[in-house]
Amino acid sequence: MYDVKRRTRLPKHLDLPALKNLHLDSVGIQADDSGHAEPFSTCTELTNLYIDECVLVYPSSLPREVEGKLNVTNATLSNLTIKDALTHKRMGPGPNYKYVISTPKLISFTLNGSPFWASSLSERVKVELQSPSMT
Repeated sequence: MYDVKRRTRLPKHLDLPALKNLHLDSVGIQADDSGHAEPFSTCTELTNLYIDECVLVYPSSLPREVEGKLNVTNATLSNLTIKDALTHKRMGPGPNYKYVISTPKLISFTLNGSPFWASSLSERVKVELQSPSMT
């Protein structure tokens, strides 16, 4: 069994503006005090992101009933692959978690090895499509 405590951890935000491709495999993604993480928004050239068996690492002070979120927010991301559902680093019952994806240039989305088709997603995945707000 892989030791979660020994995983490489990403900070809450990545300051890598020239990064174009990122492959994360068995990485801990640090959540903030509200249980949210948004590490990719400052990667202004990112076009390809692959997330494989990563965990959302919550602060020990976070109450278990708080819902965690991994925000995949990026203006340039065009290809996103998520393999395996995001898990969390807590023993026993922990907070719920979800992905929030905001990528206006996304053209390819693969979830657990299958291209994205809303009708083929399991009941655990909720898809909400939102239009950009007009201001």
